[in-house]
Amino acid sequence: MNGSNYILDHQCPQCGAAISLSETDRIFSCPYCRVRLFIFFQEFPSLYLPGSPTREQEYFFVPYWRCKGTRYVLTSGGVEPSLVDHSMCAVQNPPSLFPLSLGIRSQTLHMKFVEPLSTGVFLAPQSDFASVKANAAHSLARQKEFVEAVTSLHHIETLVAENRTLAAVQPVEALIGELVSLVYSPFYVSRNFLFDGITGEKLQPWPENSVQLLDCRPPGPTFISTLCPECGAGLGAENDSLALVCGNCGRAWSATGGGLAPLDLFLYSSAIAADLWLPFWRLDVSAKPLALGSIADFIHLTKTPRPVFPALEQQKFYVWVPAFKANPNLFLLLAKLMTLNQKETAFAETFRKDSAFYPVTLPAREGFEATRVVLGDISPARQKTLPEIKNLSLSLLSSSLVYVPFVQRGQEYIQPDLNFGVMANALKWGRTM
Repeated sequence: MNGSNYILDHQCPQCGAAISLSETDRIFSCPYCRVRLFIFFQEFPSLYLPGSPTREQEYFFVPYWRCKGTRYVLTSGGVEPSLVDHSMCAVQNPPSLFPLSLGIRSQTLHMKFVEPLSTGVFLAPQSDFASVKANAAHSLARQKEFVEAVTSLHHIETLVAENRTLAAVQPVEALIGELVSLVYSPFYVSRNFLFDGITGEKLQPWPENSVQLLDCRPPGPTFISTLCPECGAGLGAENDSLALVCGNCGRAWSATGGGLAPLDLFLYSSAIAADLWLPFWRLDVSAKPLALGSIADFIHLTKTPRPVFPALEQQKFYVWVPAFKANPNLFLLLAKLMTLNQKETAFAETFRKDSAFYPVTLPAREGFEATRVVLGDISPARQKTLPEIKNLSLSLLSSSLVYVPFVQRGQEYIQPDLNFGVMANALKWGRTM
């Protein structure tokens, strides 16, 4: 397990042993029977906060959307990243009947997976995750305004100046949800009052017939074998990895509703003997109404000061982003370096069986969310390019998982072909996000 808090309690599907998991774990490893299974959800992880066993039969569970990730705001002055751990009640009718958020409960209390045999009534969410992203962005903007109000004697003048800037160039925002889940919190009704199922606190009068207590629980997790579908060998991966690489046949797999599906896997060709392979998503992105199919299109869009040779008109352009969690500044720096320095390369498709692969902890669809910010931050003429980049209609055509070789030099991993490094401690910190 990684360094995150162990906040999920579950029983081994094979031997029934009680196991504690981290919220970032995607592979279930039982220390007793040694079974290894991939934890898969059809949509979002569905968890619940258990209440007191004494009123277990009376509980109904209210859903909350939780988003834990990174928010980027790109203006003509640069990028402002911030970490997000935000929750919002997904039952909004009637308004203000339930607490608006979970507070710190989802970070401090143990949870369990919602399963068919879980006791209680689980209400259906009335809002989708898109509303959570919008709410989180608004909440962070208000927090920033509050901090400025209490720390600046010239707050009004600062806001006026900022509003003039934003009126000229609207910022580009991205919220990369590294962990999106539905967390259910317990409540019960007694003597026409609503009570908190965790603390037993009386909250407010319960309006009769205000909420239909119908059980609409989401499907529970599916546990998938971690044996290679191609050759039957055990797939190697850390517990928080979203991708499984077979050291025997060299194939890579990700979980789907029907089992394990193959990933397009490549190794960045290099003459060096790698100490560590870091994963990146190579994204083929469509950007209507403009073309973004070639390196020349990318240069024209971002107004990068590079000569456009005829060969660049033919060379395919990809957006590169890390396939692993990292602090916001490092994530953006690596995305820019790999996107700017891409070149036509023959990717090696074989590797040594003892190769050290860093786990894939960020799905391709989440990395794609950073596309606008990466393109805008690369541009040296943001005042001109941001409005155009903001209005692009982006879509992800395909993704490939590419492992890039690094060699260790003291406390740093160096990519010698591109001449940049990543601190070992930064990689360790990313595993705890």
